[in-house]
Parts: sequence; structure tokens; C-alpha cells
Amino acid sequence: MLGNKLLQLINDLNTSERKLLIYRAKRSEDKRLKQFIRLLGDPNQSIAEFQDSLMSVKNNISSKGQLEKIKNDQLRRFIDFCIKEIEDLKIENYSKSNPGMN
Repeated sequence: MLGNKLLQLINDLNTSERKLLIYRAKRSEDKRLKQFIRLLGDPNQSIAEFQDSLMSVKNNISSKGQLEKIKNDQLRRFIDFCIKEIEDLKIENYSKSNPGMN
């Protein structure tokens, strides 16, 4: 399944982390974050719902007439971007809650 790690990370988000990611995405000018909000979706979304969201994002981030291989590469880069955003948030929250770790 494409995006399995991303789905696991999204399901591991607590409410405050999810709200913080949505808030940051809405305040940002980065177009990728606008699509990321779609993937955050419902906290308990099924695999099928997540796959549907991924396919709609794939169509939104790619241009018409592109080869399927190029669309898949763009989607993989987007998934890596989303994973990095979530992991960075988790690291930031962990370092704030454990000030002695710096």
C-alpha cells in the first residue's frame, strides 16, 4: 500500500498535534500543506478513505497530460514531505516536554 507509513503516523497523532498541523497549514503559503490538510482528514479514517484522499491529492498536485510514472514520483515526494512534517512536529513536541535533552 502506498503511504502506509504516513497513514500510521496520521493515526498516531493526538488531537492537539492534529490541530497544530492544520493551523500551521492554513497559515502557510505552501501549496503542499493545503493538500496535506486533506490527508489529515478524519482521525479514524479507514485505509480505503485514505487511499481515496491520496488519489485526489495525486490528481491535484500533477498536471494533466503527465505520464503516470511522473505522477507517482510526485506523489511519493509529497508523501515524504508529509512524513517529514509530522516527524518534525513530534520531535519538536518531545524536545519541549523534555528540556534536559538539549
